[in-house]
Amino acid sequence: MTARTRRNDAAGPVGTGVLPRRSAHDRWHEALKIRQEWLEYGLSTEPADRRTAEHHLTAIYTRLSRPRPRFVWADSPDQAVPL
Repeated sequence: MTARTRRNDAAGPVGTGVLPRRSAHDRWHEALKIRQEWLEYGLSTEPADRRTAEHHLTAIYTRLSRPRPRFVWADSPDQAVPL
C-alpha cells in the first residue's frame, strides 16, 4: 500500500480510498479548528505529562536510529533561562 493510498483511506470514508468532496471553505474551517486545538496545547499552562512526553519522544528517536535524548525539565520559563 502506498503512502498516498494510506492518506486517502484515512481521509475518506472507511475502506473506500476516496477523498470526500469538500469545498475550500469547509477545508479552511477545518484547518482553523485544528490550528486552534494545537494552539491551545502550545499555550497551555497545565503541567506537562513528562513521563508520556519522554516515552514518545524516545520512541521517535529510536525509530530514527538516534541516541536517546537527554531531557531537562524546568518548572517555569524563568528556570529554563540558564539551560
